[in-house]
Amino acid sequence: MNKFVAFTHRNSHGYDGLMMLRLLLLAFADNGYASTRKLAELCRTDIRYMFIAQNQKPSHQAFQRFIHDDLIMSVEEIFYEMNRIMDDELPIDTDVLCIDGTKYEANANKNTFIWRKNTVRHREI
Repeated sequence: MNKFVAFTHRNSHGYDGLMMLRLLLLAFADNGYASTRKLAELCRTDIRYMFIAQNQKPSHQAFQRFIHDDLIMSVEEIFYEMNRIMDDELPIDTDVLCIDGTKYEANANKNTFIWRKNTVRHREI
C-alpha cells in the first residue's frame, strides 16, 4: 500500500489512510468518481461505506486532504493498478463474465432466460 499512499504524512488525529483509500476505491468502482461532499454523505447514509469506515464519518475536507496530501497517484491509476494486480494474482475465469447487465436468477425454472448469445456478442465487440 505504500506504493499508493504516503503514510508518512499522516498525523495522529487523522483518519486511517487505508480506510480512506478503500472508501475512495469503492466510490470509484460504484459510480465512476464521486465528489468529496458525496463521499462524506455516503459515509453517513450508505451501509457499505459505514462498514468500511467503521462508523466514522469523515468530512469532505478530510477526503480532500487525503487526496491532495497523501495519495501518490490519481484514484483512477490506483484503481487500474489494483485491477491488474488482482488479474495477475487471482484465478479469474473471464468466460463467465457478463458485461451487458445480464442477471442470473437464483431459482431457475423454464420461464427464466439467460441471454448467452447477447453476452458473447458484446464480449466480441
